[in-house]
Amino acid sequence: MLASSRKNSKSGLWHFSFICLFLLAPLLGHAKAEPGSPAGEYRLRFYHTHTGERLDIVYRRGDQYIPGAVDELDHYLRDHRTGVCKAQR
Repeated sequence: MLASSRKNSKSGLWHFSFICLFLLAPLLGHAKAEPGSPAGEYRLRFYHTHTGERLDIVYRRGDQYIPGAVDELDHYLRDHRTGVCKAQR
């Protein structure tokens, strides 16, 4: 039972982190606008400490999400141990 509660705990933390990311991203995008970048462009930059991967991506312009960028973000946020993305669950 302890292993099951750890799995649920990690899954819940992952979902909470993912939700917070998308709730806070628009605020962070405007707060960290770079000179010369188009207005209304939302960018994320990550470094994955477990895999060494980096992600620097514009995932939204104005009110439109960029489908390829969202797919790339989903892949980056996969479970690094199993390789399973949220979309594959």
